[in-house]
Amino acid sequence: MSMAQADYTRERVDASNGSLIGSYSKNIDVTSTDSFAIVLDIDTRGIRESIFSIFNTHGSNSIDYDIWGNLNSNPVTALTGTADTDYDNGWVQIKTTTAQTAGAAPAVETLSNPYTRVVVRIKATSSSNQGTVRIWHRGEN
Repeated sequence: MSMAQADYTRERVDASNGSLIGSYSKNIDVTSTDSFAIVLDIDTRGIRESIFSIFNTHGSNSIDYDIWGNLNSNPVTALTGTADTDYDNGWVQIKTTTAQTAGAAPAVETLSNPYTRVVVRIKATSSSNQGTVRIWHRGEN
């Protein structure tokens, strides 16, 4: 699986009490593998609230996804996939493993970000039955 994450320039929107800063990230048409792999990796130091849309576009195969956040200051040690090591490095699982069936409406996940980094991972629900995912993120401060 190759990662083609796109991160967009931050947007400033005027509000009555100042301004909102928005950040956008996406990764579309990512094919799952048999083990968890990161499909979105976001620096969340400047973000207070996030929303994710995770859409399984495959015609028949289900995917699993989970979301992890890191509490350490930068630099953040990369997520290894070994819980004990990851916990020691400041990672916490924000969203436990969740299945998304083919043809289902996009899953929407929201979170507050007291994290320095957030990653979303996917894998095939059933071994050797790969799914295809489109994922979007919008964050605001």
